[in-house]
Amino acid sequence: MKGQPTGSHVNDGEEWYWQAFQRHQRQPIEEALAIDYLLSIGYTQTRIAERWGVRQPQISDTYRLLTLPEAALSALKNRRISAAHGAELRRLPDEDVVAFLDLALSRHLTVKQLRQIVGERKAQIAKPGKAA
Repeated sequence: MKGQPTGSHVNDGEEWYWQAFQRHQRQPIEEALAIDYLLSIGYTQTRIAERWGVRQPQISDTYRLLTLPEAALSALKNRRISAAHGAELRRLPDEDVVAFLDLALSRHLTVKQLRQIVGERKAQIAKPGKAA
């Protein structure tokens, strides 16, 4: 990860990931990647939440952003959408995410507006025989 320490102390690198959450203008993807690393070395989501001073569902929601398609990850990295937009997109089936991302970007949808549209789409999917 860019800016990660390269010193000989193993804990220096680990500390960098702990501090990722504390930076003032951190990006959601940076947080998600820090969570991914910490999980890979044995920390639990609960322990990460305790250390960062947040609730475990926030850790889970942030981590889940990494499952978005590349187009949505790019939009998050470039701050074209927020983490909350990403969370709403994550509620959709994978095949719908990019189309709804494009819709959110082209119409400058708020999170509330996107949530409503995503909810409508999910209701369509849940009703067999209805046009999607």
